[in-house]
Amino acid sequence: MGKTAKGNVAVILFRNRLVLRWSHGGKRHTLYLGLPDTVGNWIVAEGKACQIAGDMATGNFDPTLNKYRPKVATESVTIVNLFEAFHKFRQHDLRPSTNEKYRAIAVRLKQHFA
Repeated sequence: MGKTAKGNVAVILFRNRLVLRWSHGGKRHTLYLGLPDTVGNWIVAEGKACQIAGDMATGNFDPTLNKYRPKVATESVTIVNLFEAFHKFRQHDLRPSTNEKYRAIAVRLKQHFA
């Protein structure tokens, strides 16, 4: 990787994971995002890079980098919650008969996993 211009945050690929690198206040910073190399994750990484560059430009940079680390979900997801979220997301695109089948599946999942 070459040097980045002052105030720029570079998105690079390291061991098939996205990483941000930049300098600020005479110190080199590296933030491992842990995101695999996908188009969607590059968009996320570039958004995070813009946030960091903006914070440096406005004097709001967090030198601990906690503000920029990916948020980790703390609540556990059950199979019932996951299926219900999936059904809610898809229900408007499904035929009525398929919606009925999905409702029946949800009932069965609740019986066995709730």
